[in-house]
Amino acid sequence: MGVSIVSVALPGNYLIDEWTPDHRYFAEAVSAFVYASYTGRVIQSEDRATFDFRGGAPTNRYFICSVWTELLRFNLCDVATLKYAPLFSDYDTDVIQLAPDNGRSAFAVQNDDSTTDIYVADIGQTITTPHVFARLNGDFYVGSWSPDGHYLLIFEAPDSRYNYLLIDVDSGEMQSLNHDYGIDADYLRTVVWSPDSSKLAFQDVVTGDGPYNYAGPLYVLVLTTGRLTQISGEGGVDPRWSPDGSSLLFDQSEQQPYGDGITIVHHLYAVNADGSNRVEIVQNAGAVWLPNSEHVILTSQGRVYVAQREGNQSPELVADFTPWGVKAFDGIAAWR
Repeated sequence: MGVSIVSVALPGNYLIDEWTPDHRYFAEAVSAFVYASYTGRVIQSEDRATFDFRGGAPTNRYFICSVWTELLRFNLCDVATLKYAPLFSDYDTDVIQLAPDNGRSAFAVQNDDSTTDIYVADIGQTITTPHVFARLNGDFYVGSWSPDGHYLLIFEAPDSRYNYLLIDVDSGEMQSLNHDYGIDADYLRTVVWSPDSSKLAFQDVVTGDGPYNYAGPLYVLVLTTGRLTQISGEGGVDPRWSPDGSSLLFDQSEQQPYGDGITIVHHLYAVNADGSNRVEIVQNAGAVWLPNSEHVILTSQGRVYVAQREGNQSPELVADFTPWGVKAFDGIAAWR
């Protein structure tokens, strides 16, 4: 398979970074720049000394930023230019989540009486005043919008045990992922939307004795039918949907003897969303999907490979950075 790798030197420390959903822009928070992947242009904010990204993943057009002056103000920032305009003020919140359709935003405010107000505001042609969409008992936080912008995941995290609620923003209907779908888990972790917003993948976690918890399997939940399918064995982590929504990648670790001690081996699997056709692709490598949903990009020990989803052929080496002194990668953020 023909794949070309282009190396680009970018400013920044890469402590907080995000791709836009279409992968045309890469935004980095600490040095306040945006890299346009389709032109190679780097745009850096003139206010980078006081500039900060605030909130969740950007849309294809905007992200939330703040400029630290005497008061913390939220701004709606154009991802292509880094020009920004005031969005909201006077709300005690740390994160504003933008819906992928660019038309809505949501955030949570924890009140002194142990309740939480979930605010929703339109940010389309005009920016409307946020209104209280729901008031809940407990300390809740806004998680993520569905890709189609119709659903909102919020979560409560007492003692870092995540309890999720799913809200239909159009109808106001609210359901508990932890209780309304027959999920037998103390709490959930790594809840990820499918590209068409029809499914959720997540890991269940059971509280163990002492400070340790028991990582259960990964599941896929079909929202329209309530069907729940286990797609991994115990300890499956980091589910990643294929671009067409038909399959997922996930990692699973195990201890193996190594000399007089043990070593941890990381297995990379691909599996269909209905739990069928689960195959191991490779061991000890980071991976993301290619756009065709049939191949994945792998990184391991300074080298980049392409592998088939079916795992029936050896990965193809497409780039080797070891002559430059690269011995490892932190992983791949995205592919376009």
